[in-house]
Amino acid sequence: MEEVFERLLEKQEIKRTLEFIHQDEKLTLKEQIQLTEIPAPPFKEQKRAIKFQEMLIQHGLEHVHIDEEGNVFGKEKEQVMVRD
Repeated sequence: MEEVFERLLEKQEIKRTLEFIHQDEKLTLKEQIQLTEIPAPPFKEQKRAIKFQEMLIQHGLEHVHIDEEGNVFGKEKEQVMVRD
């Protein structure tokens, strides 16, 4: 298992992803705190879901919606690569 982990850490995509996570940590914690400060007792979580929906939209997700159970979903915008 360690060998597989070491090989993964050599990949540039993995390195970039881990760097992004590290750089984004403060914002992630700030947003988590904002969400958990919204009162949301069981089955009364609508205000928190609406706030999370707003956050996803602010981060550029598309088709963000809340389902009948109160789950929030969104989709990343597709990036089109142009080749010369």
